[in-house]
Amino acid sequence: MPFVYTVRSGLVKLVQHLPNGNYRIVRLLLQLDQSSGDDSFFLPTRKDMDAMPGITTESASKVTAELRRNGWLKPLDNNRACLDAEAISSQFD
Repeated sequence: MPFVYTVRSGLVKLVQHLPNGNYRIVRLLLQLDQSSGDDSFFLPTRKDMDAMPGITTESASKVTAELRRNGWLKPLDNNRACLDAEAISSQFD
């Protein structure tokens, strides 16, 4: 999966400078959504997110579950997802 490594290498610097793991996960998902060329984006696994500095598998699980419960993150097939970036930004920015 070369896309995972490309995304990861480009975003490690971004997430290192954010205040906490939960915020880092939200910003990561927003960045992935923005950089996608269509209505969905590649949703990294919790293990992929755990490989980023300051993000644990537990926090990735907790945050993505909360985003799904609120209807802001909708997982699709093949590790793709849709994100309600406006709703998320208003809550986390």
